Amino acid sequence: MYDIDADFRRLMTTAEIAEGVEEIREVLPGFDYANIISLVSDDLRMKALYEQARSNYEKLHIYRIVYKGKQEDATQSDVIQKFINQAFHIENDYIYQLNPAMFQTVPQYVIDECDKFFNNQ
Repeated sequence: MYDIDADFRRLMTTAEIAEGVEEIREVLPGFDYANIISLVSDDLRMKALYEQARSNYEKLHIYRIVYKGKQEDATQSDVIQKFINQAFHIENDYIYQLNPAMFQTVPQYVIDECDKFFNNQ
């Protein structure tokens, strides 16, 4: 099977990062790339964000950031893990026509599985 991530994964160059940061700063003037990288690399800080999140949608995306690359949790079924990783992606969100920050579009049983992961961290 063809694995696009394995075949095309590479680190961004310093110039690419600088160009991207400048584009982001056009919209978000206070954007600090180093601070964001530090945040998403710190599981304890991400867990705190997860616990403060108001919507299941936010929790699901924080879970994905923290879980990626970690050994699979033997307590999660393949079906629920596939659902967590493949459902509710940004490109699919437009079909809902509801603001996922205002309406709970992610089922609670999915968040219960994410909670189990964070409770074991």
